[in-house]
Amino acid sequence: MQLCWGGSVAYFTIDTFITKEKIIFMCGNPVISIIIPVYNVKEYLVECINSVILQNIDGWEVILVDDGSTDGSNAICDEYAIKDRRIHVVHQQNSGVSVARNVGLKIAQGEWIWFVDADDALEEHALYRLFDFVGSNNNVDLIQFGMSYVKDNGVNVIPCYCTEYKNDRRKFLYTSVSNHVFRILFRRRLICDYGLTFSKGVRMGEDQEFILKYLLLCKEPMQIGEIYYLYRVRNNSASHSNVSNRNAVKDMVVVLENWIDFFREYQVTSEPWLEMRLEWFMKTILNAASHIKGLNRRKFKQKIKNVMETYRHMGFVCFNSQKMKLASYNITCLLYTSPSP
Repeated sequence: MQLCWGGSVAYFTIDTFITKEKIIFMCGNPVISIIIPVYNVKEYLVECINSVILQNIDGWEVILVDDGSTDGSNAICDEYAIKDRRIHVVHQQNSGVSVARNVGLKIAQGEWIWFVDADDALEEHALYRLFDFVGSNNNVDLIQFGMSYVKDNGVNVIPCYCTEYKNDRRKFLYTSVSNHVFRILFRRRLICDYGLTFSKGVRMGEDQEFILKYLLLCKEPMQIGEIYYLYRVRNNSASHSNVSNRNAVKDMVVVLENWIDFFREYQVTSEPWLEMRLEWFMKTILNAASHIKGLNRRKFKQKIKNVMETYRHMGFVCFNSQKMKLASYNITCLLYTSPSP
């Protein structure tokens, strides 16, 4: 692993950012650490990094984790780190997005963490507005915001705005939690205090696993109604590929098992919002399984049965609902009418 640091490791700066009431001076560590895993995204990487640099505000750092790129993305990372002291680069062998994010977490210095994908971009005034909210909401430990789906040609497909929530954790948990880490600012202190990381090797569901664990630990979530993130829709991206259903089934079952360990460690008990999210997650797995040709249906059915039984023994009832039973029955029928491997 190689590290290319834009400034010195223990740099000290006086950065400023503006709130509505006053100018706040930040000495030392940045306010927001933006962690960007990079793997063969040469076509989009410059736009992503520039969307941060062109914010015209200081008080941030970018950590580019090159995950063994072979298309020249690694050289682009180094170029930016040389030119801008706020940009840091780590080069590692290809290990997956979860490991790349964990590496970024280890060296991040910001009060807040923002996970950004290298083929996406920040909205033009995102950091300015987020600094404003951070400066005036000291007790908040999660900030969620809207996003837009954008085509490769830059045309907005679907803008996704949010209902603003503050001081209403229950309503937020019931109605507003995103499944994507790039729509959320996380407090680094809370992540460090509990040793939260992304599960190595998990390709589908890693965001949901991390978010749910964080939600169970945080006290004051907040949602902003504005759009700060531009999500690029690519036909050949990992989340849209033909193998995504098989990956989802394998990895999301692992996520369910990882949650079991976490629930036991922190003595998490059943809550309606948590039951709702677990039920949705299981339905997603069953739906993905129904589209896989050659799935070992007997092994899959036994695995799911074992996971459900464990949750039931822990006091969770979501998998006993009529909707869940109907979903399980329908998926079982689909599996048994498809050819065996």
